[in-house]
Amino acid sequence: MRKRNDEEPLDSVDRQIISLLRTDPQQSSETLAKQLSISPSTVRRRMKRLTESQILRIAALVDPYKAGFPFLTMLAFDVEQDKVEAAVRQLASYQQVAWISSTTGRFDIMVFAAFRSADELADFLHRETVKIKGLRDTEAFVCMKIGKGLHIEI
Repeated sequence: MRKRNDEEPLDSVDRQIISLLRTDPQQSSETLAKQLSISPSTVRRRMKRLTESQILRIAALVDPYKAGFPFLTMLAFDVEQDKVEAAVRQLASYQQVAWISSTTGRFDIMVFAAFRSADELADFLHRETVKIKGLRDTEAFVCMKIGKGLHIEI
């Protein structure tokens, strides 16, 4: 395998492989190779490197609406600065949380979460978020219609 330390982590072939996998992650290396006019062994070698370096991860994603989680929300948290990391760890432990990030701006933490109902969201906000040390403010944004990135890990 060639040395890539001084190069970009992804070249155009890597990007094409990733793009094709986004459309159908179950494609074989032979199918991908035909589409890219390269050998199947090259595809396998590149996919192995991408997964071992954790650039690429093949995951099962779910349509939350079809899986019984139709109440999708963005939750924003304002937390005391010295408590942000602990709050991120705590929030990430909840099953409902599909994505989380500390952020800049008005809020310190943004969360994308999936709930079965408005009642479940209310319970989460009233029973769980009050346990976050240093929490100053919370705002919930209910997703009305997702235009891109619907599938999530649950």
